[in-house]
Amino acid sequence: MRTSMNLPDGLLAEAKTKAAAEGSTVTQLVVEGLRARISAPAAATATTIALPTRKLGRARVDISDNAALAELLNEQSDAKYRESR
Repeated sequence: MRTSMNLPDGLLAEAKTKAAAEGSTVTQLVVEGLRARISAPAAATATTIALPTRKLGRARVDISDNAALAELLNEQSDAKYRESR
């Protein structure tokens, strides 16, 4: 398939030199490069971000205690209801 590409002049000159040295063509060089890039496993990019932290004091409830969690949530829900009246 024919296609057009915009390449930097220096890069095209390097590609022509490399292809000639290998007894190949620029097309073959591009095909090999694309195949290598497409078949290579995706590089893992790790991004580290700093998240804000705050000291909130002692926990008000043991999160592994379902009954305690339910009681706290009910208390908060009741308080919001009373405030809205």
